[in-house]
Amino acid sequence: MQDANQPQTVARLRAAVGISVVVFAYLVWPTPYVYIHQAQDIYRVNRITGVKETSTFAGWKTEDQIEAINRANQLKAEQQQAADARAKEAADQAAHEAEFKKQEELARGKELKDVIFGDHNEYKANVQIAYIEGSLRVQAYFTPLNGKMREAYDANQRLVTLEFQNSENFKLTEADLDTSDVIARIENGVKLGLDYDGRIPMTLEQYRLIDRYTVVWRF
Repeated sequence: MQDANQPQTVARLRAAVGISVVVFAYLVWPTPYVYIHQAQDIYRVNRITGVKETSTFAGWKTEDQIEAINRANQLKAEQQQAADARAKEAADQAAHEAEFKKQEELARGKELKDVIFGDHNEYKANVQIAYIEGSLRVQAYFTPLNGKMREAYDANQRLVTLEFQNSENFKLTEADLDTSDVIARIENGVKLGLDYDGRIPMTLEQYRLIDRYTVVWRF
């Protein structure tokens, strides 16, 4: 005996299939979007919602999403730029402080080992050197060990030559001093020594090599 509801069931099934075909044809085949090519851009518009999206490297994005991404990228770029500026400022400051410290150290200089000299080893030389503005600054103090500087010398001749050497005794430069270069150290009418303060052109590389000096006394 045939079911009386069978024709209705078949009709409903056909209706459902028809609706499915229509929906499939509208939304899936070919796609639920309408694609638009404009210049170098590709857009798609949802057939149902009407939402417009643009093809980007990050996928399909709406104008609001693209604007949000651009704002985020701009903010990130500005933050990176500010961080780079701070880093550069800190590096410049550190370099400035290092250079200042180096120049301060060079200007402060160093004291070389005392040298005993003379025909009878009767004199002592104390020499301090520094590097200032491309020059070797020499401060030399010549003192007699017996407490009194010899008076008999020719005022027109060179009194002393300071020869600066590296650790292997190689001469780097020298300073010839005469009576116009030195200042007598006098106390109670007695000449207690001679002082010299002068500069010699020199490179920083040469200055760093100075390790010792010799003294040639000419009176």
